[in-house]
Amino acid sequence: MNVACVCAYLSALLPECNMDGQRILVIGHTHPESGATAAGVRMLQLLRTFKENGAIVHFAVATKQGRYPDSLEALVAEIHEVRLNDSSFDALVKRLDCDIAVFDRFMTEEQFGWRVRSQLPKCKLILDTEDLHSLRLSRQEAVEKGISWDEDLWYRHPVFTRELASILRCDLSLMISRAEIDLLTGVFPWIKAQLVYAPFQMEAPDSQNDQTHESRKHFVFAGNGKHAPNADAIQILRNSIWPELSQRCPEAELHVYGAYLEEVPLGSDNYPGADRFIIKGYAPSIEEVFKKARLQLAPLRFGAGVKGKIISGLQYGLPTLSTPVGWEGIGGNSKENPLIIKEISQMISKAAELYDNEMQWEAALQQGRELAREHFANADNPKESSIGFHNEQAISREGRLLRDLLRSKAFDSSRFMSKWIEAKNSLLKKH
Repeated sequence: MNVACVCAYLSALLPECNMDGQRILVIGHTHPESGATAAGVRMLQLLRTFKENGAIVHFAVATKQGRYPDSLEALVAEIHEVRLNDSSFDALVKRLDCDIAVFDRFMTEEQFGWRVRSQLPKCKLILDTEDLHSLRLSRQEAVEKGISWDEDLWYRHPVFTRELASILRCDLSLMISRAEIDLLTGVFPWIKAQLVYAPFQMEAPDSQNDQTHESRKHFVFAGNGKHAPNADAIQILRNSIWPELSQRCPEAELHVYGAYLEEVPLGSDNYPGADRFIIKGYAPSIEEVFKKARLQLAPLRFGAGVKGKIISGLQYGLPTLSTPVGWEGIGGNSKENPLIIKEISQMISKAAELYDNEMQWEAALQQGRELAREHFANADNPKESSIGFHNEQAISREGRLLRDLLRSKAFDSSRFMSKWIEAKNSLLKKH
């Protein structure tokens, strides 16, 4: 993928000019950590694309840097540390006088969107959804309750209405997964014109540089320990999969890489082979890790969006055995893709089979790559990657009415909550 298609649509929002010289304020949910999270990779791709297309980019963030922050100096004109629920942000926005504001996830739009609108009424608002948080959280709720997930559970989740309202308030929303676009437009067909498919950048894999099945060894899992789907998957690997799989593959080890893994409770290690379940921690270069491993195991029981670990596996010749949730938004179903397992219990036998059988391993890797190539083939073409956005007139009457309604003060609850918190904090300072 090339997120340059985004610029074509941002230019469509400003038909009188192109991206060159446009002032863009990107408001981050967190400071990017591309070595730790797929969200950090995504943010760097957006910032780089804006910069390469001639935009003047400012980056604002209210949270402190994590342990693995990316350097943004080459990508942005200035980095601004801002405060939540504080009118000092209003002065910053007015001073920057940006043409476009980009919000990193719906929570950021809730916090800062109304402030941008109040100071710069003509500023175009872009939401980068990252993934549908309400979808991920409703799936997590289903797993924790031991029930089957369905769309009704998604609609009833309290985050659903907040996230949908954020999408509707913005002029444009960037979607990372076609599966999520299908879910949204299946319920609200008229929202189609406000969505643009802008997936992860995926470099075409070069099979000539692949390490062979024989030269690779061990299983691997990669994921940030702060991300609930990853923490759950690590515990499943440790307690449900590895005790038996370690006996099926007695020479293999399972290496777990990722930032903030100390936050993941691991459970029992009282079984044969537990000493070959090794927490490696943060890896500065996931490419080096993936080019040495033979198979990645990702027993993701819930989640949303597109999984960076699977895309990286495809790039570096590492097959990833995962669930339909894990492969969602990338390619294929369980009939087309031999790397998809429907049940966690199937992972043990399939993993042992692929680990030991070179022919099956090669076939699974190539089939997964073909599905991914097909899925991402049109991502460089704005006409193909668009889900319908062309201009303001393309948005349905329902969409425009709902956007105006949700932007009005009467329905902008986040505005009044923020003002209340700011007033309370001001009183506390006085006393």
